[in-house]
Amino acid sequence: MLTQEHAKILQALEDGQFAKGVDESVRDINMDAFEELYRAKMLEAVDAGADDGCCYLNPKITNSGRQALADYREQKKSWWQKLKWWKKVPSMLVGIATIVGAIATVYAVVK
Repeated sequence: MLTQEHAKILQALEDGQFAKGVDESVRDINMDAFEELYRAKMLEAVDAGADDGCCYLNPKITNSGRQALADYREQKKSWWQKLKWWKKVPSMLVGIATIVGAIATVYAVVK
């Protein structure tokens, strides 16, 4: 399950913000969350860390990371944004009205 911090990191990777690398000097990233994503294989990177700290070169989001980010975005949508069928209601109403009109015409002709 992704947290907001995980999603922020994956979004930044998707946008290519950390193309050169990530280390503890990058202020707008939580390194613990980054390492969790790395261990979960939601991102790929070259672990260039040493005894003095963490450093990951060339980080990239993986397919599982993209899927997790998409699932996170879908989960955060409000209930009405998830309803995709509501856009089809006007055309369904036109179809129903056409059928009712045809039935009324047939009824009038037969009577």
